[in-house]
Parts: sequence; C-alpha cells; structure tokens
Amino acid sequence: MLSMPQVIKFDPYAALAKLREGPATVATTATVSESVAVVAVVAAGAVVSQENEATHRASDSSPRQVDIDKFDTGTPPAWIVGFHRMLLMLAPSGVDLPRWRLFLGDVAAFLAQRGAEAAGKAWEDHDLFGLSQVAPAARADLAGLCWHMAGREIVMLTTEAASIRTERGSVQRFFRRKRGPGQVLAWELGMEVPS
Repeated sequence: MLSMPQVIKFDPYAALAKLREGPATVATTATVSESVAVVAVVAAGAVVSQENEATHRASDSSPRQVDIDKFDTGTPPAWIVGFHRMLLMLAPSGVDLPRWRLFLGDVAAFLAQRGAEAAGKAWEDHDLFGLSQVAPAARADLAGLCWHMAGREIVMLTTEAASIRTERGSVQRFFRRKRGPGQVLAWELGMEVPS
C-alpha cells in the first residue's frame, strides 16, 4: 500500500520570526532561503510535503540561491530574485501587513503559473511588480499587474493586457502602460528584515 506523506503549509512569516528570535546562523538562513522558492507553490494552492521540509532542514550549512526550478520554466531569474527580496522585507510604509501578504501571495502565484508566459509576451518588471515609491497603496496608476490581482485569478494574458476574474465572476482588464515617474519595483521599496 502506498502511503501519502504528511502535508504541511510553509509560512514564510513564521520562518522569519524564528530568525528574529535568536542570533541568525548560516544554517538557519540557508533553511529560509531554500524554503522561499517553495512559497510560490504553496501560495498557488499547492502544499509542501513534510519530507521536503525535512530535506530543507537537514541540508548543509551553506546558503543557497532561490531554486528557480520551483517556478514556471522560462520565468526570468530577476523576477524570482526580486520575489525572494520581497519575502525578506518589511511591509513598505503606507501598506498594511494583510495587504502586503496578499500581494506576496499574488506574486508567488503569478510567477508559478504565468511567469514564463508573461516573459514570452514581453511584459516588463514595472508592468508586473511596479508600485509608487511615495504611496504604494494609494497610487493605483503606478501599480503593476500583481498588485491589481488582489487575490484574484488571471484568466488570460496577452501582449497588451491581462484579464482578472473578480469575486462576482466578471472580468476586469488590466492594460500595460508606460513606466510612470515615481514608480519603482516592489522589491526596491522596503528595508530587509533585520537579522
């Protein structure tokens, strides 16, 4: 009889809290870094097996880069590294923590499900991950697609626009626009969590 591994969800905030509790060691940092790539799969509704989590804990003490194999093949590495930086950031000024967590989940889901497709259709960093440097939560005109997802599903992506299904079933269109003054990439906004 085939047994199913026990399933758990990875919580990046719990991992970061452990880092803040005591002196961060290279081994602890490596565990968090290795688990970061798995967050995208979890945020997209999948789960991480306990066996995989144990593998992360038992790994050697050298820090690793984000494992791009966990994301859609063809997703630009710069987007994955940017996402990794956002996981290590505090919520930017003017963005409440629940909204920041929702955004992180949307970025993870987007990279896991649509990253390569967006790259193939020439979407740029600011089209997807842009936010206002001064008022990230208030300036929707400078916000990229992932901010506008707000926990909703992208049902179609073209070279010019994305279609997002709303909670009531209608479709909202997000059109690409030129980079605006004061727009920065989300991972350029905040400070990293102190170790």
